Amino acid sequence: MDVNGQGRLSCLDNNHTHFLLVDDGTHGCYGVEIELRTSLEKCIGRKSLGNSGGTIPAVCVILDGGPGTLNTIYNTMLNGTPCVILEGSGRIADVIAQVSGLPLSQVTIAVIDRLYEKLSGKILEWTKKIQDIIRLPHLLTIFSVSDDNHGNLDVAILQALLKASRSSKSPGVESWKRQLELAIAWNRVDIAEAEIFTEESQWKFSDLNWAMFSALVGNKPQFNNKELAEIAWEQCGDCISAALAASKILKSLAKEKTNADKAQEMLKLASHYEECAIGVFSECHDNNEERAQKLLVRVSPSWGGTTCLRLALEADDKSFVAQSGVQALLNQIWCGELSVDNPVWRVLICMIFFPLICTGFLIFRRDELIQRREMTEEKKTMETMKGSCDSHQATQTLQEVKPLGSWSRLESFYNSTQVKFYWKIVSYVAFLCLFALVLMIDFQRTPSPGELLLYIWLFTLMCEEVRQLFHDPDGFGFRKKSRMYIDDLWNILDVLSIILFCLGVAFRWTSKLFHEVKKMMMDMFFFMFLLSIWVVAYGVAKQGILIDNDNRLEWIVRGAIYEPYLIIFGNFPQNIDNAELDLNLCSVNGTDPLKPKCPLLKDNQIPVLSEWLTIIMLCVYLLFANILLLNLLIAIFNFTFQEVQDNTDRIWKFQRYELIKEYHSHPAAPPPFIILSHVWLFIRAMKLREPPIEYKEFKNKLPQMEEEELLSWEALMKDRYLLSAQQKQSECMERRILDTAQKVTVLTEQLEREEETSSAAVLKRLTRLEEQSSKTLQLIMDNLKSQGASAKETQPLTSTGTDGNLDSLTNTSEIEKRFHVKARQFRYPDSKITRFPVPEEKVPWEVSFPSYKPPYYDCKEDGCDIDGSEALEKYRNPEGRTGIRGRGALSRLGPNRNLDLVLTRWRDSERSVLEFLGVWGESREFLVLPGGLADSAEHLPAPLKKTLGDKIYETLNAKFSEGIKVFEGYVDDCRNTDNAWVETTVLNIYLPQTSEVMVDIENMSVSSHGSLQWQEVSSRTRLDSNQNDSLKKVAALHNRAF
Repeated sequence: MDVNGQGRLSCLDNNHTHFLLVDDGTHGCYGVEIELRTSLEKCIGRKSLGNSGGTIPAVCVILDGGPGTLNTIYNTMLNGTPCVILEGSGRIADVIAQVSGLPLSQVTIAVIDRLYEKLSGKILEWTKKIQDIIRLPHLLTIFSVSDDNHGNLDVAILQALLKASRSSKSPGVESWKRQLELAIAWNRVDIAEAEIFTEESQWKFSDLNWAMFSALVGNKPQFNNKELAEIAWEQCGDCISAALAASKILKSLAKEKTNADKAQEMLKLASHYEECAIGVFSECHDNNEERAQKLLVRVSPSWGGTTCLRLALEADDKSFVAQSGVQALLNQIWCGELSVDNPVWRVLICMIFFPLICTGFLIFRRDELIQRREMTEEKKTMETMKGSCDSHQATQTLQEVKPLGSWSRLESFYNSTQVKFYWKIVSYVAFLCLFALVLMIDFQRTPSPGELLLYIWLFTLMCEEVRQLFHDPDGFGFRKKSRMYIDDLWNILDVLSIILFCLGVAFRWTSKLFHEVKKMMMDMFFFMFLLSIWVVAYGVAKQGILIDNDNRLEWIVRGAIYEPYLIIFGNFPQNIDNAELDLNLCSVNGTDPLKPKCPLLKDNQIPVLSEWLTIIMLCVYLLFANILLLNLLIAIFNFTFQEVQDNTDRIWKFQRYELIKEYHSHPAAPPPFIILSHVWLFIRAMKLREPPIEYKEFKNKLPQMEEEELLSWEALMKDRYLLSAQQKQSECMERRILDTAQKVTVLTEQLEREEETSSAAVLKRLTRLEEQSSKTLQLIMDNLKSQGASAKETQPLTSTGTDGNLDSLTNTSEIEKRFHVKARQFRYPDSKITRFPVPEEKVPWEVSFPSYKPPYYDCKEDGCDIDGSEALEKYRNPEGRTGIRGRGALSRLGPNRNLDLVLTRWRDSERSVLEFLGVWGESREFLVLPGGLADSAEHLPAPLKKTLGDKIYETLNAKFSEGIKVFEGYVDDCRNTDNAWVETTVLNIYLPQTSEVMVDIENMSVSSHGSLQWQEVSSRTRLDSNQNDSLKKVAALHNRAF
């Protein structure tokens, strides 16, 4: 690319894909695009972002830069866009960063000229712009560029946006929502916790619904934290299932986390939700046991058609399953139609002497219901115990119960899960006895009848395992059901036992030996790993010392591994000690394949190496292997046993569910007679095409009406649980301490604020006194001048104003407050006129400013005159230079007196909230106080007739003398010039609720479509800064916090 002949022009950056070219008719002028770009950024920033209702965030990041960059910063911040200055990047960025922390009075022309000499051509304009920039600290963020924090630039950008959002004129809730929206977009939970979820922000449940939705849709799991999830759980229905599902999800996520702290935090949160499920179910069980049991087996459409009990099993929530209410349900399923109060020995007797079942030897649940009906009939007072409706329904249900017949008793007894389990035990014991009898007594070359019976028995066991694999009452599908079957350790043991038996049968017909390898425990594996290190270490050293170059692998392994392992159990090799060495038991040259090689010997048949070396090694080996490692194994076993023993009851209750569920669907006949049940199930499924039997004991789909009533009752119990949990938490000593500490903190902050307020009031009074004293002194000096006082006497006053600085003005804060700011903005409103730049130090008329040449502007009714001039010497702005002469957009030269009316009332009779009457602007973005140009100091401005109506105007005008002037004086207005300025009187008129004009104001508010509106007197009200200060004075007048 040819760049030699382009002069001051620049090439387009090839790193960009699109360019927006701006043409204003000039050639080679830099910065002409800044105004258009600023307007475009402002327009884009107001656009809605998706469906969230928020706007597109915009921020200006400054790196290095020159005068054009300074113009960009100035225009951007005037439009309310925050800027991040990278300190250390050079030029204008470093200048702003260095002066941003200085008082405004110290940011002088000389300081700017010294920091950046290239601005000397327009030093006044640049100094003024830099002063205006640092006057907006809520939009300015300084970020230091260094190697150790360069990665935190995104945090600085987010903090700049948050700082700008906090200082916006939007109400508190909207501001907090905007800040939280930015934090979610940045996925910065830490900043949200530190700067958004503070004590000042008062969030409601409804205010966080959108945040929850945005975090879930945007895949920001860090914002689905404990507090937000707790709110979601408290508001949801089917709360027990939701808590158990949350526990399952969190435990699954904890397994995938590589960070141990995060995993532990998720496990802790999972335990919290398990406790919530336990608490709600306990409330339900204490209130109504029958309904609570229905909740456990109710099909939940919200969670994939599963049940609470199934969720607890999959989440491994042992504490939930171990509850007495859950165990009561399992006991009922375990006993079936039998009563849970029947002793085990009676059940066992009836298994053999079945005629006893038809007698009263065993109690059935039907018998208990009939007995309860008889008690109900005897005591009619029990009807009102749960309400008339429930009592009637319960009585009607009891009246429908009939006693069981003999055949029904037999069928119910043998279909009981408890009886099926006992028959399975009897069948298993019989199988083991037959197996032992065949192996020890009746093991022939050809299978005997007993052995054939074993084969048939085993076949029925295989059929039962196949049935268990394909039996899917919960509708999980074959893939999940097979995975669940494999994950069960007992099923694996059953399958291994069957496989081993089949292998034994195969070897039964091949006359080969079969060696069985036992499965070791996990603790044993750790011990064997440590033991193998010592065994191999000692064995290799011993073999290398005693035996010379034995190349037989089997004897090397025997000497290096097998013999050291036997030493642990007391079997010592004879070749270690010379006293027990027998040369007849070994081969000298290692040629005999049946004998080990002898140790290396001397001519006198004595080993070459001394025996003390191998004996010392043996002692050290035994010390570590027998004493340390074996004791370590015992300690590990003891720890594991103690850990299991502490939780044995809870673990047993948890595993009891699977046992009961397995035998509940188990055929009634024990093996080998179970084959008959299998044949019937096969015929029923394949030939008759009948659907599988559905058991409602573990999974029950309720009617819609009953389910809604059950969920409503569950929600009521949840509210009771949350209330009791809050009461317990409030009663906790630690919570009381935290609450007390929080109250002390709040009181301390209030005292500090009151102290600051009182201090500020004292300083303000002192300031006014100082101003009055200075004005009085100035009047005296002017009189002395007019009377011909000597120049020597007046020299101290004039000399301070001719040296071009403000050294005589010592109180910097007072100077900064007094100097007008809006009246020195570069662009004069509603015109193309640009003010002459007036830096902070050149504002007072007393300061010499020879180069001050402000333009003249006078906007008349019949047109705008920007060239004319008139005698303006007698009109001079009392607050100093503004950068423009003439009348400007004001109606007259000199003071233009305005009146702002503040109508106040109390919202209620308790006087809790003070309100004022505001008028919405045309854009409805901010409020204004009703007012206008004051023609007289004795009545309200005439423009108020249009705003309030004639009737209200006349009524309030009659109350003019009753009003209180809360402020009267100069106002920093953007229309002010050197020769015309605005002076405002703020008048407060209080209206009681019983006043007749209140009705007229309400009617006027309705007819004006809400343009008139009562608003709370608060700092959150969107008003102009000057009117906001007036409102603050009104609040102080009525002794209200602002």
